[in-house]
Amino acid sequence: MKRHRRPPHIVLFFTEDREKRLQAELGNPDAALAPSQMLVLCVESIRRVMPQCPVVLVTDETFDAPGLPDDLTLVRHADIRHGHLMYDRLRVQKQYVDALLEHGEEVDLVFMDIDILLNRALDDVFGSDFDLAFPATFYPDLKYSERGVPLNSLMSIINGGVLFARSSEATSRFFGAWMQQMEYLFQHDALEEYGALKGRVREHFMSWWGEPHTLMVMFGRAFMAGQRKHVRYQGIKVAILEDALYNYAPEIERVGDNWQISVTDQDRRSRFVSHLRGQRKVFMVQLAATLRTAMESPVPAPAPATATALA
Repeated sequence: MKRHRRPPHIVLFFTEDREKRLQAELGNPDAALAPSQMLVLCVESIRRVMPQCPVVLVTDETFDAPGLPDDLTLVRHADIRHGHLMYDRLRVQKQYVDALLEHGEEVDLVFMDIDILLNRALDDVFGSDFDLAFPATFYPDLKYSERGVPLNSLMSIINGGVLFARSSEATSRFFGAWMQQMEYLFQHDALEEYGALKGRVREHFMSWWGEPHTLMVMFGRAFMAGQRKHVRYQGIKVAILEDALYNYAPEIERVGDNWQISVTDQDRRSRFVSHLRGQRKVFMVQLAATLRTAMESPVPAPAPATATALA
Protein backbone atom coordinates (compact mmCIF):
# COMPACT_ATOMS: atom_id res chain seq x y z
CA MET A 1 0.00 0.00 0.00
CA LYS A 2 1.41 3.38 -0.99
CA ARG A 3 2.17 5.58 2.02
CA HIS A 4 0.33 8.89 2.02
CA ARG A 5 2.81 11.78 1.99
CA ARG A 6 2.19 15.05 3.75
CA PRO A 7 2.39 18.21 1.60
CA PRO A 8 5.99 19.43 1.34
CA HIS A 9 7.18 22.49 3.20
CA ILE A 10 8.27 25.31 0.86
CA VAL A 11 11.17 27.02 2.65
CA LEU A 12 12.26 30.43 1.34
CA PHE A 13 15.33 32.38 2.46
CA PHE A 14 16.00 36.09 2.28
CA THR A 15 17.88 38.82 4.11
CA GLU A 16 18.17 42.32 2.73
CA ASP A 17 21.49 43.39 1.20
CA ARG A 18 21.39 46.86 2.73
CA GLU A 19 24.93 47.78 1.64
CA LYS A 20 24.20 46.43 -1.87
CA ARG A 21 27.52 44.60 -2.04
CA LEU A 22 26.09 41.51 -3.70
CA GLN A 23 23.91 43.62 -5.99
CA ALA A 24 27.07 45.33 -7.24
CA GLU A 25 28.89 41.99 -7.61
CA LEU A 26 26.08 40.20 -9.42
CA GLY A 27 24.97 43.09 -11.60
CA ASN A 28 21.35 43.05 -10.44
CA PRO A 29 19.64 46.20 -11.71
CA ASP A 30 18.64 49.01 -9.40
CA ALA A 31 15.21 48.78 -11.03
CA ALA A 32 14.72 45.28 -9.63
CA LEU A 33 11.70 44.71 -7.43
CA ALA A 34 11.71 45.44 -3.74
CA PRO A 35 12.19 42.22 -1.75
CA SER A 36 8.69 42.52 -0.28
CA GLN A 37 7.24 42.56 -3.80
CA MET A 38 9.23 39.52 -4.85
CA LEU A 39 8.11 37.64 -1.76
CA VAL A 40 4.45 38.48 -2.35
CA LEU A 41 4.62 37.32 -5.97
CA CYS A 42 6.59 34.18 -5.12
CA VAL A 43 4.20 33.17 -2.33
CA GLU A 44 1.19 33.99 -4.52
CA SER A 45 2.46 31.59 -7.18
CA ILE A 46 3.03 28.86 -4.56
CA ARG A 47 -0.47 29.32 -3.17
CA ARG A 48 -1.93 29.09 -6.67
CA VAL A 49 -0.35 25.74 -7.63
CA MET A 50 0.40 24.16 -4.22
CA PRO A 51 -2.23 25.64 -1.88
CA GLN A 52 -1.92 22.83 0.65
CA CYS A 53 1.78 23.44 1.36
CA PRO A 54 3.09 25.28 4.42
CA VAL A 55 5.30 28.19 3.30
CA VAL A 56 8.16 29.30 5.53
CA LEU A 57 10.42 32.35 5.24
CA VAL A 58 13.79 32.06 6.97
CA THR A 59 15.21 35.53 7.51
CA ASP A 60 17.04 37.78 9.96
CA GLU A 61 15.60 39.65 12.94
CA THR A 62 15.11 42.98 11.19
CA PHE A 63 13.68 42.20 7.75
CA ASP A 64 10.14 43.51 7.37
CA ALA A 65 8.03 42.81 4.31
CA PRO A 66 4.53 44.35 4.50
CA GLY A 67 1.76 42.68 2.57
CA LEU A 68 2.80 39.06 3.05
CA PRO A 69 0.07 36.49 3.70
CA ASP A 70 -0.86 35.98 7.33
CA ASP A 71 -0.30 32.23 7.08
CA LEU A 72 3.37 32.63 6.07
CA THR A 73 5.56 31.24 8.85
CA LEU A 74 8.56 33.41 9.74
CA VAL A 75 11.69 31.80 11.20
CA ARG A 76 14.08 34.52 12.33
CA HIS A 77 17.79 34.22 13.10
CA ALA A 78 19.89 36.88 14.78
CA ASP A 79 23.24 35.55 13.52
CA ILE A 80 22.93 35.68 9.71
CA ARG A 81 25.98 37.51 8.36
CA HIS A 82 25.87 39.23 4.98
CA GLY A 83 29.58 38.57 4.47
CA HIS A 84 28.85 34.85 4.92
CA LEU A 85 25.38 34.87 3.38
CA MET A 86 25.48 31.58 1.45
CA TYR A 87 27.32 29.76 4.22
CA ASP A 88 24.81 31.00 6.77
CA ARG A 89 21.94 30.01 4.50
CA LEU A 90 23.23 26.43 4.59
CA ARG A 91 23.56 26.65 8.37
CA VAL A 92 19.97 27.84 8.96
CA GLN A 93 18.61 25.35 6.44
CA LYS A 94 20.38 22.58 8.34
CA GLN A 95 18.92 23.94 11.57
CA TYR A 96 15.43 23.79 10.02
CA VAL A 97 15.95 20.12 9.13
CA ASP A 98 17.38 19.38 12.57
CA ALA A 99 14.37 20.99 14.29
CA LEU A 100 12.01 18.74 12.29
CA LEU A 101 14.12 15.71 13.24
CA GLU A 102 14.07 16.70 16.89
CA HIS A 103 10.27 16.74 16.80
CA GLY A 104 10.08 13.48 14.86
CA GLU A 105 8.45 15.08 11.81
CA GLU A 106 8.93 13.32 8.46
CA VAL A 107 8.43 16.06 5.89
CA ASP A 108 9.43 16.63 2.27
CA LEU A 109 11.14 19.99 1.74
CA VAL A 110 11.60 22.43 -1.13
CA PHE A 111 14.24 25.06 -0.40
CA MET A 112 14.14 27.85 -2.97
CA ASP A 113 14.97 31.48 -3.71
CA ILE A 114 12.33 34.22 -3.59
CA ASP A 115 12.84 35.36 -7.21
CA ILE A 116 10.97 32.27 -8.40
CA LEU A 117 7.46 31.80 -9.76
CA LEU A 118 5.92 28.33 -9.63
CA ASN A 119 4.23 27.21 -12.83
CA ARG A 120 3.36 23.67 -11.74
CA ALA A 121 3.12 21.68 -8.51
CA LEU A 122 6.35 20.04 -7.36
CA ASP A 123 4.90 17.21 -5.25
CA ASP A 124 5.63 14.42 -7.74
CA VAL A 125 9.39 14.98 -7.47
CA PHE A 126 9.27 13.23 -4.11
CA GLY A 127 7.99 10.00 -5.67
CA SER A 128 11.61 9.18 -6.57
CA ASP A 129 14.17 7.56 -4.28
CA PHE A 130 16.63 10.18 -3.04
CA ASP A 131 17.78 12.00 0.08
CA LEU A 132 18.32 15.28 -1.76
CA ALA A 133 17.77 16.37 -5.36
CA PHE A 134 19.39 19.26 -7.25
CA PRO A 135 18.64 20.63 -10.73
CA ALA A 136 21.81 20.89 -12.83
CA THR A 137 22.92 22.08 -16.26
CA PHE A 138 25.90 20.61 -18.12
CA TYR A 139 27.01 23.30 -20.55
CA PRO A 140 28.45 21.63 -23.68
CA ASP A 141 30.30 24.78 -24.80
CA LEU A 142 32.37 25.07 -21.60
CA LYS A 143 35.63 23.33 -20.76
CA TYR A 144 35.99 21.73 -17.34
CA SER A 145 38.81 20.85 -14.99
CA GLU A 146 39.37 17.27 -13.86
CA ARG A 147 37.30 17.96 -10.76
CA GLY A 148 34.37 19.25 -12.81
CA VAL A 149 34.62 23.04 -12.39
CA PRO A 150 34.16 25.15 -15.57
CA LEU A 151 37.33 26.91 -16.73
CA ASN A 152 37.49 30.73 -16.89
CA SER A 153 33.78 31.09 -16.21
CA LEU A 154 31.40 32.01 -13.42
CA MET A 155 28.77 29.64 -14.82
CA SER A 156 27.90 26.94 -12.31
CA ILE A 157 26.70 23.46 -13.20
CA ILE A 158 24.69 23.25 -10.01
CA ASN A 159 23.60 25.43 -7.08
CA GLY A 160 21.16 25.56 -4.19
CA GLY A 161 18.62 27.99 -5.66
CA VAL A 162 16.11 25.13 -5.87
CA LEU A 163 16.76 22.12 -3.66
CA PHE A 164 14.52 19.15 -2.82
CA ALA A 165 15.18 17.23 0.39
CA ARG A 166 13.74 15.06 3.15
CA SER A 167 13.73 15.86 6.86
CA SER A 168 16.20 13.04 7.43
CA GLU A 169 19.51 12.32 9.11
CA ALA A 170 21.02 11.98 5.64
CA THR A 171 19.92 15.50 4.70
CA SER A 172 21.32 16.91 7.94
CA ARG A 173 24.63 15.12 7.31
CA PHE A 174 24.75 16.45 3.78
CA PHE A 175 24.29 20.06 4.89
CA GLY A 176 27.01 19.54 7.49
CA ALA A 177 29.39 18.10 4.89
CA TRP A 178 28.55 20.94 2.46
CA MET A 179 29.38 23.55 5.11
CA GLN A 180 32.56 21.75 6.18
CA GLN A 181 33.77 21.47 2.59
CA MET A 182 32.95 25.12 1.92
CA GLU A 183 35.03 26.16 4.95
CA TYR A 184 37.94 24.01 3.78
CA LEU A 185 37.86 25.32 0.22
CA PHE A 186 37.69 28.92 1.47
CA GLN A 187 40.90 28.34 3.41
CA HIS A 188 42.83 26.14 0.98
CA ASP A 189 41.47 26.19 -2.61
CA ALA A 190 43.60 28.13 -5.10
CA LEU A 191 40.53 28.55 -7.37
CA GLU A 192 42.76 28.24 -10.45
CA GLU A 193 39.86 27.22 -12.71
CA TYR A 194 38.52 30.78 -12.61
CA GLY A 195 41.66 32.35 -14.10
CA ALA A 196 41.40 36.14 -14.01
CA LEU A 197 38.07 35.84 -12.17
CA LYS A 198 39.46 34.07 -9.11
CA GLY A 199 39.88 37.31 -7.15
CA ARG A 200 36.14 37.96 -7.40
CA VAL A 201 35.33 34.41 -6.41
CA ARG A 202 37.62 34.56 -3.40
CA GLU A 203 36.32 37.97 -2.24
CA HIS A 204 32.70 36.79 -2.30
CA PHE A 205 33.33 33.11 -1.59
CA MET A 206 31.36 32.79 1.66
CA SER A 207 28.67 35.22 0.59
CA TRP A 208 27.99 33.84 -2.92
CA TRP A 209 30.36 31.97 -5.23
CA GLY A 210 31.50 29.42 -2.67
CA GLU A 211 28.09 27.73 -2.48
CA PRO A 212 27.95 26.50 -6.12
CA HIS A 213 31.74 26.04 -6.27
CA THR A 214 31.62 23.69 -3.30
CA LEU A 215 28.81 21.65 -4.84
CA MET A 216 30.75 21.36 -8.09
CA VAL A 217 33.81 20.11 -6.21
CA MET A 218 31.69 17.65 -4.22
CA PHE A 219 29.99 16.19 -7.32
CA GLY A 220 32.26 17.20 -10.19
CA ARG A 221 34.38 14.07 -10.53
CA ALA A 222 31.23 11.92 -10.54
CA PHE A 223 29.72 14.19 -13.19
CA MET A 224 32.87 13.94 -15.32
CA ALA A 225 32.66 10.15 -14.99
CA GLY A 226 29.18 10.26 -16.52
CA GLN A 227 27.09 10.06 -13.35
CA ARG A 228 24.54 12.72 -14.25
CA LYS A 229 21.30 11.23 -12.89
CA HIS A 230 22.26 9.86 -9.49
CA VAL A 231 25.28 10.50 -7.27
CA ARG A 232 26.19 9.03 -3.90
CA TYR A 233 28.09 11.38 -1.62
CA GLN A 234 29.36 9.79 1.58
CA GLY A 235 26.53 7.26 1.29
CA ILE A 236 23.88 9.98 0.78
CA LYS A 237 21.62 9.50 -2.26
CA VAL A 238 21.52 12.60 -4.46
CA ALA A 239 19.30 12.83 -7.55
CA ILE A 240 20.23 15.20 -10.39
CA LEU A 241 17.24 16.83 -12.09
CA GLU A 242 16.96 18.70 -15.36
CA ASP A 243 17.66 22.37 -14.74
CA ALA A 244 15.50 23.40 -17.69
CA LEU A 245 12.48 21.92 -15.91
CA TYR A 246 13.10 22.56 -12.22
CA ASN A 247 15.26 25.71 -12.17
CA TYR A 248 14.36 27.33 -15.48
CA ALA A 249 15.74 30.82 -16.09
CA PRO A 250 14.05 32.33 -19.20
CA GLU A 251 16.36 33.63 -21.89
CA ILE A 252 16.84 37.40 -21.97
CA GLU A 253 18.58 39.65 -24.44
CA ARG A 254 19.51 43.30 -24.54
CA VAL A 255 18.05 45.29 -27.41
CA GLY A 256 19.36 48.85 -27.37
CA ASP A 257 18.77 50.24 -23.89
CA ASN A 258 16.16 47.61 -23.03
CA TRP A 259 16.16 44.05 -21.78
CA GLN A 260 13.65 41.71 -23.39
CA ILE A 261 12.34 38.37 -22.19
CA SER A 262 10.09 35.91 -23.97
CA VAL A 263 8.07 33.20 -22.21
CA THR A 264 5.58 31.02 -24.09
CA ASP A 265 2.51 29.17 -22.91
CA GLN A 266 4.43 25.97 -23.63
CA ASP A 267 7.09 27.12 -21.15
CA ARG A 268 4.40 27.62 -18.52
CA ARG A 269 2.99 24.14 -19.12
CA SER A 270 6.29 22.26 -19.27
CA ARG A 271 8.61 24.08 -16.83
CA PHE A 272 7.88 23.69 -13.15
CA VAL A 273 9.40 27.04 -12.14
CA SER A 274 10.58 30.28 -13.69
CA HIS A 275 13.68 31.51 -11.86
CA LEU A 276 14.03 35.24 -12.49
CA ARG A 277 17.61 35.60 -11.37
CA GLY A 278 19.81 38.54 -12.23
CA GLN A 279 18.40 41.01 -14.75
CA ARG A 280 15.24 38.89 -15.08
CA LYS A 281 13.89 40.26 -11.79
CA VAL A 282 12.57 43.37 -13.53
CA PHE A 283 10.07 41.13 -15.34
CA MET A 284 8.65 39.40 -12.28
CA VAL A 285 5.48 41.54 -12.08
CA GLN A 286 4.71 41.09 -15.79
CA LEU A 287 5.31 37.34 -15.75
CA ALA A 288 3.33 36.89 -12.53
CA ALA A 289 0.39 38.66 -14.18
CA THR A 290 0.74 36.48 -17.28
CA LEU A 291 0.81 33.35 -15.12
CA ARG A 292 -2.18 34.56 -13.09
CA THR A 293 -4.23 35.12 -16.24
CA ALA A 294 -3.13 31.85 -17.79
CA MET A 295 -4.08 29.88 -14.69
CA GLU A 296 -7.52 31.47 -14.67
CA SER A 297 -8.07 31.09 -18.44
CA PRO A 298 -5.65 28.54 -19.93
CA VAL A 299 -4.63 29.19 -23.51
CA PRO A 300 -4.89 26.01 -25.60
CA ALA A 301 -2.06 26.78 -28.03
CA PRO A 302 1.46 28.07 -27.22
CA ALA A 303 1.80 31.80 -27.85
CA PRO A 304 4.80 34.02 -27.13
CA ALA A 305 4.43 36.57 -24.35
CA THR A 306 7.12 39.21 -24.55
CA ALA A 307 7.79 41.79 -21.86
CA THR A 308 10.18 44.72 -22.03
CA ALA A 309 11.58 46.85 -19.22
CA LEU A 310 14.30 49.44 -18.88
CA ALA A 311 17.52 48.05 -17.43
